[in-house]
Amino acid sequence: MYLERENHKNKMKDLKVRVHVNGIRGKSSVTRLMAGVLRAGEYNTLAKVTGNSPNIINQAGDDIPIIRKGPANILEQVKIVNEHVNEKTDAVVLECMAIKPKFQKFLEEQVINADISIIANIREDHMEEMGHTLEEIAESLSSTLPKKDGYCITSEDNPKLREILAQKCKKRGTKFYNALNYKVSDSYMKKFKHREYKPNVQLGVALADILGIPKNKAMDEMLLVKPEKEASVVKKFLFGDKKLIWSNMFSINDKESCELNLKSIYEEEECTEKDTAHVCILNNREDRPDRTIQFLDLISEKSHFDLNITFGAFKKQIVDRLEKAQKDVFVAADDLVINDPEKFIKQIFEKTNSKCVLLFGLMNIHTPQAESLIKYLEKLEPIN
Repeated sequence: MYLERENHKNKMKDLKVRVHVNGIRGKSSVTRLMAGVLRAGEYNTLAKVTGNSPNIINQAGDDIPIIRKGPANILEQVKIVNEHVNEKTDAVVLECMAIKPKFQKFLEEQVINADISIIANIREDHMEEMGHTLEEIAESLSSTLPKKDGYCITSEDNPKLREILAQKCKKRGTKFYNALNYKVSDSYMKKFKHREYKPNVQLGVALADILGIPKNKAMDEMLLVKPEKEASVVKKFLFGDKKLIWSNMFSINDKESCELNLKSIYEEEECTEKDTAHVCILNNREDRPDRTIQFLDLISEKSHFDLNITFGAFKKQIVDRLEKAQKDVFVAADDLVINDPEKFIKQIFEKTNSKCVLLFGLMNIHTPQAESLIKYLEKLEPIN
């Protein structure tokens, strides 16, 4: 292990650029975009994402799956660098694997030692580990700020939270960049073939500025970046004479990002049949009670779903809260969703009595119910 650590340190030291990507939402997407920017600057780049599934991204921008023999461990970063960084590698972009601040700090100071830290955004998520206020979460994320004379780039839109990061940078001797100061047009964003977010692209433009990479080259390369396979997508299917529009948002785990995505999909997706039903699934996990509370606030106060479906943990709390808010709620049988997801979908059409259902999967991923439903829908042939 000692030799492995020393080999890792020497390899990291020889690199021209080391980027550590942190934040609450969209770290994998940001990591992919930053790697694209570095490729535009002719850096031979290795990137690694954790996201919904761990992957290495090579110089061609292709994914190489990481096969784990056990649970995720933050020392995986050391192993990946030792196995995949070679004398031709100029730069690495590594998504932060840790949630707890002490492990984030360890990754930065003992493993990555970044020149550039990306803190994409600050949201209410992982509150059990990172803090119960946005200010506390900002403090936690600052654990990955780089050493003196490094750079921190953020696209956080809350000025108070940006100021916390800026003050942390000042104390550490790190240069602070607000990516939102970099202009990206709506017409450019429409060129993406997948759903991408302007603040993420602005992070890439800021990175290009720091490294002296021409903006037009960086933006052209970001358009070519391949999205994460399990990223939030919208697919349409036929069920006999009925239509299902499915939006997999299980991996969007904070309330604010979820609300923004819901708004975006409502605006972009066409499901104009007269009796279209808007339905959400609340997929609950026993180890994420704070997340359940957040999403119940969103569903109770701001959403207008025709039917709210829940499975997994906290069923009674969800039913009580939504019924109190006069929301229509249905508790799905966990075994049914796991063993017969097709019948579960048919139940939704029966309960809404609609020919078209716009269905959102919300709150959590990696439960048997959600994974069974996703696997079933992935086997279906989508329509345009």
